[in-house]
Amino acid sequence: MLAVVGIEALLAAAAGIALAWLVAGGMLLGLAPGLRVGGATPEMVVPWTPVLGVAGVCAAVALVAALIPAALALRTPAARMAAVRE
Repeated sequence: MLAVVGIEALLAAAAGIALAWLVAGGMLLGLAPGLRVGGATPEMVVPWTPVLGVAGVCAAVALVAALIPAALALRTPAARMAAVRE
């Protein structure tokens, strides 16, 4: 069960990273023509080490934030949790 929760957390992190790339790429592509009008020749350079580091930390935080509560919830038997009133 924890494997499913972990995979779901990593898929959610991957979807967030992909959407961030789409937004950042669209912004940079929209900004380039405006810079060319001003006489600049924009060159897109991606600092891969920090970008991948931030993405990795985000995925790790998502994984830990999903697995710890799931592991704690699975320690209690389901029948006992169902009998507890709010």
